[in-house]
Amino acid sequence: MSGILNLLYNRFLSRYSRIIFIVLLVVLFSYIGYNVYQKVYEKKADIKEFSDVANTNTRKKEAQVLFFFANWCPHCRKATPEWQQFKEEYNNNKVVNEYRISCQEIDCTDEKDQKTAALIKQYNIESYPTIIMLVGDNKIDYDAKVTKTGLEQLVLSGTSR
Repeated sequence: MSGILNLLYNRFLSRYSRIIFIVLLVVLFSYIGYNVYQKVYEKKADIKEFSDVANTNTRKKEAQVLFFFANWCPHCRKATPEWQQFKEEYNNNKVVNEYRISCQEIDCTDEKDQKTAALIKQYNIESYPTIIMLVGDNKIDYDAKVTKTGLEQLVLSGTSR
C-alpha cells in the first residue's frame, strides 16, 4: 500500500509543484490573517476634513460687520460697490483669527420704520454710511473712507484682541 502512495506522491507532486503548493498556502494564510486583523483589531479613525485648517472656526466665535446706509446719500452710493466686494468675500465664508465674519446691511432710507429707528438709536448712528463691527460685547466704529482693503484691516484688527 505504501508503494502506491509513494508512486502517486512522486508522480503528481514533483519537486516544483511542492514549492508552488507551499507558496500558495503561505499566500492564502497571509490573506486570511490580514482580513481577520482588519475586522477584529484595527480601529477606524474618525477623520474630519477641513478645507482651510488654519482658519477653522474651532471656538464658534462670531463677529458682525454692520453697514448703515441710505439710498439718497451720495457717499453711500460710492461706498456700496466696495462694501459689496467685501461682503462677497467675507460674509459667512471666512474665518479670521478664529472668528466667523458675518455682514449685514441696514437700509436707513426710511428712518421712521420701527426696526430701523431702533437700530439707529441703539448704535447711535448720526451720519451715512456708517460701519460698525461687533466682536462679542465690543463695538468698533469704522471711521475712514469705505474701501475693501480698509474693511479687511478693520476685521483683522478687530478680531486680534
